[in-house]
Amino acid sequence: MPEFDTNMEPSLDIKIGQMIMVGFRGPQITASSPIVECIRDCHLGGVWLCDFRGPAGEDLGNVTSKGQLRELVAALKQSAEIPLLMAIDAEGGSVIRLKPEYGFPPTKSAADLGAAGDVEATRTQARQIAEALRDLGFNLNFAPVLDTNLNPGNPALGKRGRCFSSDPDVVGELASVFVEEHHRVGIGCAVKHFPGQGSAASDTHVGFVDASDCWSRDELKPFATLIGKGLADAMLTGHQFVKQLDPVYPSTLSRAVATGLVRDELGFEGVLFSDDLGMGAIGGNYAFDEAIALAIEAGIDVMLHANTEVHHLDIGQRIHNSIRQHVATGRISEERIDISYRRIARLKDTLNTSTLG
Repeated sequence: MPEFDTNMEPSLDIKIGQMIMVGFRGPQITASSPIVECIRDCHLGGVWLCDFRGPAGEDLGNVTSKGQLRELVAALKQSAEIPLLMAIDAEGGSVIRLKPEYGFPPTKSAADLGAAGDVEATRTQARQIAEALRDLGFNLNFAPVLDTNLNPGNPALGKRGRCFSSDPDVVGELASVFVEEHHRVGIGCAVKHFPGQGSAASDTHVGFVDASDCWSRDELKPFATLIGKGLADAMLTGHQFVKQLDPVYPSTLSRAVATGLVRDELGFEGVLFSDDLGMGAIGGNYAFDEAIALAIEAGIDVMLHANTEVHHLDIGQRIHNSIRQHVATGRISEERIDISYRRIARLKDTLNTSTLG
């Protein structure tokens, strides 16, 4: 696959399209599938794959077997003129799309690895995951979780064993090993969920989460560790609200967090993804077009929409049209689009030439 040419000046529509990553339903595609049309017509920057079931238990995801997933990834990549970011969540334990039922080996959760305090076991599992992703054709893993397990009752994190430890230094150590093994085989990692939501008591998938009374700056330590080591290729923001960081907006929509804290204070220069904009914390509290504008104004580079619970065949087009309209009205400048485009282009060049770490 050719490198992403950063020397050629692309159109505004291409730049906007590169700022979008979406999911879709189903294990196969054709030339007329909506996701293929979006890749072609909107110059989509990335695709996120998942396994999930609908309310009646029906299989709506993208994974049924190793062979099927490899073919799907290849077909998606072949449909794109500009190399795609092909992403998936492969943390291990309860959050991994490469499950034994699809022919993949079992994995331990981050919590189990952290409790054992076994760096080499973490390294071995991370290598196993990374090699599987490489062989399937992915180039980006939305992992590891850098949230510190300060509230074991957190329904999205602590209860699911997704955090390495309640000690931020241990989180930083094991997460570093995880990313290093991915880099060895040319897979990038998008660490999550900045600025840390391990202390929260509720779930941003469901609705508004106010972590103001429990969040502490200690939760930044694992992020600072990986940024300092040059291991944070990309990062996902969390959707939690922390009033001492921003008295108005949740983290994904907050310039104080997504620019002031992560970039100006911690020095992160990579690609910043929103967490899923369809989650209740954002989708249930902000109008679609307003959320897109606020995210870009905050400093988010890639608008991620998993498109799972409520499915829109044209979700990519809707995001593209929204950004285009914000540029047309002057709310978002072309210069702001250029900043994100250049970050995305650098990441794609790195991934496509396997020169990580």
